[in-house]
Amino acid sequence: MSDGSVTIEQKLTMTVTDLAREKLVVFLGDKTLDDVGVRISVQPGGCSGASYGMAFEQQKGENEVELVANGVRLWVDPMHAPLLNGLNIDFVDELMGGGFKIHNPNATSSCACGKSFSA
Repeated sequence: MSDGSVTIEQKLTMTVTDLAREKLVVFLGDKTLDDVGVRISVQPGGCSGASYGMAFEQQKGENEVELVANGVRLWVDPMHAPLLNGLNIDFVDELMGGGFKIHNPNATSSCACGKSFSA
């Protein structure tokens, strides 16, 4: 007898550019990409409604999904996965506003600084 629920599985893909990977290694200092992963999250706030979070962590959260992109372990809360699917993490060297740049195909709009989005 069915309880009326279904399980829906979603494919989660993300990419990390070579330059972003190099910068992550530089920021790690004494640690390596084998020692840590990068937690990618969505947080409320920012001028477009939601902003990205990126943090080095030593272990994956209990319910988080892990994927590896260009040798970088990325950890994502399944609730955030639909908003982050297809994400491309890059690094830009610019005089004004350089740093990690996230390209999100799910964003319907984003602010001028590129740090917040809505979907």
